[in-house]
Amino acid sequence: VPVRGLGSGDDDLARVLRHEYAHRVIADLGGRACPVWLNEGVAMWAEGAPEFRRAWALDQVAGRTLLDLTALRGSLSTLRRDQAQLAYAQSYLAVDHLAERYGDRSIAVLMHELQRTGDLELASRSAFRADLRDVLATFFGGM
Repeated sequence: VPVRGLGSGDDDLARVLRHEYAHRVIADLGGRACPVWLNEGVAMWAEGAPEFRRAWALDQVAGRTLLDLTALRGSLSTLRRDQAQLAYAQSYLAVDHLAERYGDRSIAVLMHELQRTGDLELASRSAFRADLRDVLATFFGGM
């Protein structure tokens, strides 16, 4: 776990541990079928401090042309720095929206369905009873 410079009792340590633990759980539940944007979005969402994270993410997306998250393939680190920041922010906002709209449990159902089907669209229909692309387009279109 990347905790260089963090000590016990440090709020950042707890945040980093929750983030990295979420990646581990996602790997177990969603496996390779979990796209990186969803993996990172869930990990950031699992950190806690939603007011801080939401404010950061909304600041990142403000006035920018948004990405189609469902079309992103591969690591977000291959994107230009500004595009990567946008992708991370959108990833968090997408997961936060899904959890708020469909409930926290829906995220776990999504991961289990991803493991079972290996298909994000099928998994999202099971978890949310909706097409993920439509849900995200509606959410981000309203921003």
